Amino acid sequence: MQQQKAVLVVEHTPAGIALSAALRQAGWDVMLCHRGLQALDSVRLQPWDALVIGFRLIDMRGDAVAYAAAAERPELAGRILILTEDQMDSDTAKESSFAYLPTSTPTDAIVARLDQLTAWGVKEK
Repeated sequence: MQQQKAVLVVEHTPAGIALSAALRQAGWDVMLCHRGLQALDSVRLQPWDALVIGFRLIDMRGDAVAYAAAAERPELAGRILILTEDQMDSDTAKESSFAYLPTSTPTDAIVARLDQLTAWGVKEK
């Protein structure tokens, strides 16, 4: 039996709350973290299907969270989406191996991109 996909959203702005709600409505199991270190603890403890990470977090940069999460759980590397706030963030994200979108992207487009990143299916119970 298949279960719903689980995503960890790491974002401290109101956009993170809105995105979490949109993902829940789209059928995702969602956890919202506001801090990078909290997210890394969660990555170690729970088998997430994907991560959505804001580039600028309270305690660290989003790309640092992405690299640490991928090192901890290599199977996540192709399923991490970084949300960038400006051109400098976007330029840095382009240099990484992670998918990225501007934070101004409509939530339905972010949900669609996350669906693409995890199109291989969901884990079995």
